[in-house]
Amino acid sequence: MIQIHRVPTPPARDAEPHPVVHALADVEAEVLRDLVGHDDFAESARARTARLFGSDYADQPHWVALADGTDPETCTPADALGFASMVLMLKQDLQTAQVWVGVRPSARSRGIGRALFEAALAEGIAHGRTVWQAYADSADATGRPDAIVPTSGAGAVDPDSPAARWLVADGWTLELCETPSRLDLTPDLLQRAASVLEEGAGSDGYVLASWGDSTPPEHREGVCRVMERMSTDPPAGGMEYDPSVWTPERLIDVEHRQVVAGQRSVVTVALHAGTGEVAAYTHLAWPEENPAGVWQEETLVLPHHRGHGLGMWTKLANLARLVEANPEARRVHTWNAVENRPMLAINDALGFVPVGVEGCWQKRL
Repeated sequence: MIQIHRVPTPPARDAEPHPVVHALADVEAEVLRDLVGHDDFAESARARTARLFGSDYADQPHWVALADGTDPETCTPADALGFASMVLMLKQDLQTAQVWVGVRPSARSRGIGRALFEAALAEGIAHGRTVWQAYADSADATGRPDAIVPTSGAGAVDPDSPAARWLVADGWTLELCETPSRLDLTPDLLQRAASVLEEGAGSDGYVLASWGDSTPPEHREGVCRVMERMSTDPPAGGMEYDPSVWTPERLIDVEHRQVVAGQRSVVTVALHAGTGEVAAYTHLAWPEENPAGVWQEETLVLPHHRGHGLGMWTKLANLARLVEANPEARRVHTWNAVENRPMLAINDALGFVPVGVEGCWQKRL
C-alpha cells in the first residue's frame, strides 16, 4: 500500500527544505543513477525547493510516493519510493504539461509509476492542459528493424526500454530524438580553449564578452532576443511549443532563481563590433553541490550572423571561462536534436561523445 503526497509549496524560494523535499531529491538521484550511471543531473533539496516555489512564468508541482502510514512531515530521505514532477507554463504553452516520473528500482512493477502519473494528470487536466510531453533516455536503436522512429524521421529509440514500452502502451507518440553527449575536459582541450582568449582568435568584426550569474544590464535586451530564438530555431519535430516572449524582467527573475537554487553560470557572447548586437550566445551551468558535472545550456547564433565560426569561437571561450570560475569542472553534458547538424558538428569537433538517445514524446488528450 502506498500514498501519493503532493509536495507542499515552500513559503519562499530560499526556505529550508521540507523533509519530503529531501526525500524527493533522494529518490530522484537514485533513479538517475540507475538510468545514466552518475549524479551529474541530480538536483539538491535546495534546488528543488526553489523550483517548487514557482514563478510568474511557470508552476512546477511535484509528488512523492510514500509507504502507507509514513508521515510526510517527518519522513526520511529513504522513505520515498517514487516521484513525479510537472511543468505548467503560465505565459505560453498554455495547452501543454511536461511530466517526469521515476520509481526506485527496488519498488518497480507495483503500480507506483502509474499512480504518480495519474496524480499529475489530474492536476494538468484541472488546469486545462490537453497536450502532454515527456522525455526519456534510451539506447540508440538506429539500424534495428523494430526501432521506434520519431515522426521527424531522424533517430531511433530502443523499443525494449522500460520507458518506451510504458509510453507506447499508454498511447504516446515519439515526436523527436535528441543526442545526449558528454565532453571530458582534457588538458589539450582546455589549452585550446585558453588560446582563444590569449590570442583573441575568432572572426573579424566581432568581439567577445563574458559574465557569470547575472547578465549585465546593457546586454539584457540582446540576450532576450537570443532566448526568443531558442524557442523557434532548434528543430522540434512534432513537439508543440509556442514562441516564447522574453523581457529583461523575466531574465532577471530566471537568473535570480538559479542563484537561489545553488546553480552557478558562465556565459560568453560574441558582439557585433559595429552595432554591439549580441550575435552569438552560449551558457554553461553547474550546481554548487556537485561542480564536477556541468550542463551546456543554450547556445545560439542569430541567423544573420551565421557563417563566421561564432558557435565554435564562443563555446571554446566559454570553456576557458568555465575552468576559471569552476576549477573543479571535469565534464560537460549537452543535448541536441538529431537534425541539428550544425551544432552537432561543432560538438563533434570539440570532442563531445554521444551517450545514447533522449526520446521526446507527446500525447494529446
